Amino acid sequence: MRMKLYATPTSPFVRKVMICAYELDIADQIELERCDLHPFKRLPPLVKLNPLGQVPTLVDDCESYYDSSVICELLNMRAGGKLIPQDGRARLKVLRDQALADGLMDAAVLIRLETLLRDEAHRSSQWIAAQHAKITSALEAFASGISSRGSTVDLGAITLATALGYLDFRLAEIGWRTDHPGLAQWFAFWEQRSSHRATADLC
Repeated sequence: MRMKLYATPTSPFVRKVMICAYELDIADQIELERCDLHPFKRLPPLVKLNPLGQVPTLVDDCESYYDSSVICELLNMRAGGKLIPQDGRARLKVLRDQALADGLMDAAVLIRLETLLRDEAHRSSQWIAAQHAKITSALEAFASGISSRGSTVDLGAITLATALGYLDFRLAEIGWRTDHPGLAQWFAFWEQRSSHRATADLC
């Protein structure tokens, strides 16, 4: 049975889900349902599936699942994949990396919304600076351990790659490659992966 993923083309969390699907070789089992979402607009059909009215939302076997971390776990389970280790400590490390990269993307999205929805006179420079500080700290944390990450493909690595791609898309002025050349070298490996290229229109 095919799954249906409710998505917007510029959501980094949707791209994260689809990269997982490609890495698990089940992308062809997912039908994308494009949603015209706006922060001030709720779509009743989507709200029926996800009370928050957000994407990504996945429908599988008449059951709906939401939040990219839950959906990625479901896909990994369905495909019998190894994106999330079974071992306790190894599993927690991957989930921790996912949480940090998710937080980085959250901060980037909040900056995007603040600058998109408010005219310059009403934007909060303190709010934007606070989100930039989160991004800076997250990048520094990932950069400090990048030499030991290697070419491992797991959910933490997928989420980090998605976050870096979103920064390039929405906040290119950050110039994270200059500050973190090791992270840039690692990302160059990810940019060549077929899963990353196949989802290039989802950013």
